[in-house]
Amino acid sequence: MSESTDTSLGDFPSDWQVARLADIATKIQDGTHFSPQSTSGPYLYLTSKNVRFGRMDIEDCSWISEQEHRGIYARCDVRYGDVLLTKDGANTGNAALNSLREQFSLLSSVAIIRTDDQSAHSPFVLQYILSSQGQQRLKDMMAGNAITRLTLEKIKAFTLPLPPLPQQRKIARILTTLDNLIEKTEALIAKYQSIKQGMMADLFTRGVDANGKLRPPQSAAPELYKQSELGWIPMEWGSCELSNVVVRAEYGISESLDDTEGVPVLRMNNLSAGRVDVCDIKRSGCVQAQRLLLKNLDVLFNRTNSIEHVGRTSIWREELPLASFASYLVRLIPSEQLIPEYLVYWLNLHETQIAIRQFATPGVHQVNINPTNLRRTLISLPSNVNEQSAICRVVQQQETETTKEFLYLTKLRLQKSGLMQDLLTGKVPVTPDEVEEVATHV
Repeated sequence: MSESTDTSLGDFPSDWQVARLADIATKIQDGTHFSPQSTSGPYLYLTSKNVRFGRMDIEDCSWISEQEHRGIYARCDVRYGDVLLTKDGANTGNAALNSLREQFSLLSSVAIIRTDDQSAHSPFVLQYILSSQGQQRLKDMMAGNAITRLTLEKIKAFTLPLPPLPQQRKIARILTTLDNLIEKTEALIAKYQSIKQGMMADLFTRGVDANGKLRPPQSAAPELYKQSELGWIPMEWGSCELSNVVVRAEYGISESLDDTEGVPVLRMNNLSAGRVDVCDIKRSGCVQAQRLLLKNLDVLFNRTNSIEHVGRTSIWREELPLASFASYLVRLIPSEQLIPEYLVYWLNLHETQIAIRQFATPGVHQVNINPTNLRRTLISLPSNVNEQSAICRVVQQQETETTKEFLYLTKLRLQKSGLMQDLLTGKVPVTPDEVEEVATHV
């Protein structure tokens, strides 16, 4: 590594500099401060919700008239490759490269940063903004404000370490290569999850026969089905409230949690759809945590969260030697008539989630579901637990590929995080074949 020089942002190689965005940009401007009157027309109108972390999302955007667009675009002429930075609201700090070649209009909640191609490479600037250091410095710039906001003056004054232009391009290509792999993996996971949801909808209404095969639909074999409160179900099945097959619901510990000492304690952020994530764990040394230890195949229900995430249910498979759970969660104890895996899959069905949320009561910042009301939720299930197990095995086979991709995604994200720390500080120099190595060896 070349000799480093001390700067206000840390130690960097001697051929790097620290630059203000204002000095490396030909334009820094935000969108219109007046909401358009038109609600349809030939031009897209984007706001902060359309700028995600590292990517644009135009699935839910507005359209405006040509006349209003011309007035907005004359002031803020967004171009292909500009950095889009959210400057207002809850998503402040989100940034992405403009990937659209056609003209569109912006609201003032988003600013454009157009770099000077002779001194700065916009993909490199984006990667630094998205880095942990860049995000923290943007948050520090907003400190003390009653409203989450970045002014244009603060954006212009934002500084970043800047290597020579050829190095910027190499670093950006390496990190963008990983971004593309991450995006493709996320899309594949979403595809697998969509397939799984469709398959589960069939499995939990039609079940499987003695050979483990999905029964034909009711329209093709009406003699195999009967009507129930939940619609058509197989003849051998029953339907009832959860209270008939869930014998007990236990709240978790209400004591304060610590980062370092005591028993690991699961919180609502540790529950994903059907699985437990133990990456971010708090601890507790209280006696209650020792008494409420989880057992293998315990079912955990997230009773409080945003309306989109409340009701998420997971199963504990002893991911840690011992653990307890916080009061945001409820442990559901099924009877012998209901196997735990079936209960988890049933509660995570899209249709069940909709039914569960009808019991949600509003809180200050989140909604809550009382376990007593939860147990009023209807469930249909085979009377034979062997068929319940067979259904769960089919779902688990489908989950195998998803789990593999989840592990790969975690690996990519960790590698990206490490590379950002190394490459964006000059700690590790780039080499000409670095991009190819990333693409072929990840």
